[in-house]
Amino acid sequence: PALVLAVCCLWADTAQGAELTFSAVKNAGDGQVDLSLVGTAPFVNYGFDTFGFDGAVPGPTFRVKPGETLAINFKNDLLAANNVGCETTAGEFCEAATTNLHTHGLHISSKGVADGLAANSDDVLVNIAPGASALYRFDIPQYHMGGTHWYHPHHHHATALQAGGGAAGLLIVDDPPGYLPTAYESMEEKVLFISGHNLDTLQTMARSAQAGVLEQAFTTAQAAGLPANVLLVNGQSLPTLTIDGNTWYRLRMVFAAVEQRLQLSTTGDARCTLKLLAKDGVYLETIPRDITTIYLYPGARADVAFSCTCTTYPCSGTLQSGAGAAAGATAGARTSAGARRLLQRPRPPPPPGPGAGMMEIDVMLFTVNRGTSISTPILETFTPLR
Repeated sequence: PALVLAVCCLWADTAQGAELTFSAVKNAGDGQVDLSLVGTAPFVNYGFDTFGFDGAVPGPTFRVKPGETLAINFKNDLLAANNVGCETTAGEFCEAATTNLHTHGLHISSKGVADGLAANSDDVLVNIAPGASALYRFDIPQYHMGGTHWYHPHHHHATALQAGGGAAGLLIVDDPPGYLPTAYESMEEKVLFISGHNLDTLQTMARSAQAGVLEQAFTTAQAAGLPANVLLVNGQSLPTLTIDGNTWYRLRMVFAAVEQRLQLSTTGDARCTLKLLAKDGVYLETIPRDITTIYLYPGARADVAFSCTCTTYPCSGTLQSGAGAAAGATAGARTSAGARRLLQRPRPPPPPGPGAGMMEIDVMLFTVNRGTSISTPILETFTPLR
């Protein structure tokens, strides 16, 4: 019992329940932006650093319109001393300080400087050495569908370590004005960049690559009695999202992880409705689709219309991942047991392969206040133009 109490209290120190915050937004229309990759981004408050863009996990959110160009001056600020070659590590993981920039989901050119261009597009074979910079120009076609995407490094032999460690961020292609009916277009957006970090897996990869960064991640967490299978939302552990009742919100969700999957549903006093709009940056043929569970695998995205009501305001709930969702649990159904708390063991066995194993964990809390609407608006059925 004493050990359980110690683990509980140490984990509580990581500011669970704090109000959800959002990354800085950089708009392509404002001109060229700077972006740097570092190995000194704090991992929550676990006491060690990890990979991150602009010193944070996650990195900034980029927004771009169809027909615009997202121009990025990308700097690799990782240490050359941590860039151990593949011939030395003699394993799958190496060159941990060499990097590049990949947009996950965009339908754009894969050409770059090697093809005679002045700047790189989505060329995953670019090698940016420690201390070096490179210019990227992502030209978004005028016909590109609006959608939710993400970006991360994609240097082979270091992708899982850098991106899985936290170097990733959201990339949104905005819908043209009038593309969606007003009820959808006017929804307030809530960006949920969900990242899964199995510190056992990350430490194993880091030590194999002699990466310097993350080589003591699991050991440090274990010594502090902290969970080693960590799920963050916008870089926070179990944050709270505050919303108004009878109001539709558009949740733009990304699951950035090396392994494992999520099956998301809601529990608690709040009665919530989920309607799927898009998966992996592509609108459904007809929206919305009523759902009770959101399935997310590593790299997956989902755009979901989300609305809650209370019998008595305010009320609360939990967005959770668990087997109950797979069994067809009703989203928003009342439960007498209350919200679950971190059901995974401090050191879970490594999943058998990328994407395997479901995380059973509370992802986010939400509080529902009385809004100005007395009833939830009906969303009309709509077929997005393709």
